[in-house]
Amino acid sequence: MRWNTLLLVESTADVLLARIHSDPAIFRFKRLPLIALEAGHPWADAPPSGLRAITFTPTGYAVAWCINRTLLEADHLSRTWAPNGNRWVPGLTQPPGYVAMAEGSTQALRTLPLTEPVRLAHPVALALSLQLRQQTRMGDDHVLGIATRFAAQAMPVLVAAGNWGRFGTDTLSPLAALPWTLAVGATADPEGRELHPASSTGTPGSAPGTGVTVVAYGEDAFAPGVFGTSFAVPRAITCLMLLTAFMLQLRAIAATRRNGRLGGIPLLQHLTVDRGFAGFDTRPSLPLPMLPRLGVNHDQVIAALETLEAAGFPVQPEPDPAVMRRMLIASARPMPRYQAHETGFGFVSETTTTDYLAGFTGLELARLFIRSPLPASLCATLRACRLANAAGLPALNAISRDSALSYAMDYATGAIHASMRDPGLNPQESGFHREPGHYTWPPRKTVLPSPDAAPICPCPPDLQ
Repeated sequence: MRWNTLLLVESTADVLLARIHSDPAIFRFKRLPLIALEAGHPWADAPPSGLRAITFTPTGYAVAWCINRTLLEADHLSRTWAPNGNRWVPGLTQPPGYVAMAEGSTQALRTLPLTEPVRLAHPVALALSLQLRQQTRMGDDHVLGIATRFAAQAMPVLVAAGNWGRFGTDTLSPLAALPWTLAVGATADPEGRELHPASSTGTPGSAPGTGVTVVAYGEDAFAPGVFGTSFAVPRAITCLMLLTAFMLQLRAIAATRRNGRLGGIPLLQHLTVDRGFAGFDTRPSLPLPMLPRLGVNHDQVIAALETLEAAGFPVQPEPDPAVMRRMLIASARPMPRYQAHETGFGFVSETTTTDYLAGFTGLELARLFIRSPLPASLCATLRACRLANAAGLPALNAISRDSALSYAMDYATGAIHASMRDPGLNPQESGFHREPGHYTWPPRKTVLPSPDAAPICPCPPDLQ
């Protein structure tokens, strides 16, 4: 094995960083604070100050590398400007118009000129459905504990709770028990009334969210009658897509209010690390250059922002991971027949998410971003600001879901399945089913943020 030692980079001096960047016997994980050493490297037995050896298995090492690679991809798309919108849509040669609801209507659409560029995509979540042995200890020195903790700083990390519920309580997957992941259990019915008996649960008497976070319908969409928490995770991600799309709408309105320029709303991207993507179709069923502005009451959003600013509480809506986690939890419908260790905060679906957003007010927005207490009079004013256009939420849900970009890595083979790839970047990547004329990378005048952010990360030859 060429790479046989893994070190956590806790702190580094400039001299140590220079060595890490220049030594060919060191493989640097660009988005995780990890380095791998070749066999026989002097640091393997005596790591310098600031480096610490961590435990890993071949599978854990492969999954951590894939997480690192998906974070590179997400960072690349979220930081890349497309001057004319996402022009990878076939046949699009002119800057796209910005589609928005006509004022005072829930049906009519209008097209506005785009005056600001749009980012390519915003990462919604990273999904991990792999099942580890229950005896696995996820300490501070475990490679997957470290990888998921740093990934959770960039986007919500959703993991399958596990399928050992028939063996009793305390059967959560080790990844699902981590406090920074969102553990998703499975229900036996699409209405969320019955917990599936195989869905793993936490410790009786524990607080909501310390074990299972939420539950979603657990039937395989492609194999009726097959259930599992792995199939519930994509449904929870669909809920996060709508919540994220809504928050991106609020962010765009706030930005236009500040600078007077109309900017686009990026598409959504969901990422997966798993294995066995047979028949996995990454193509969006609705290829769009960007998300339209739907499902929001523009005037009410402006009124809420101005009210908060006048009261000394300026708010800039941002879909950061902590905010999206809180919104997903708030949208869950409790399941009274079950305890918190079984179903967490409750059941999530497209219906529960739409219902939550339909009642979203300026007060909910303030509570997401302001920690200090608010005066009662201000709360009353904000409660009257209805930020969502309930009639437009179903359309926003369908568009954000069907236009989303996907990126999946098979940790067993290293194969990549993605909606958007440039095959010239890395000829070794496989799994991208590209039809002539169907997908192309955005125009070369698209500005890349930096070479380090480009989605290129050499795979250690012994990863297989």
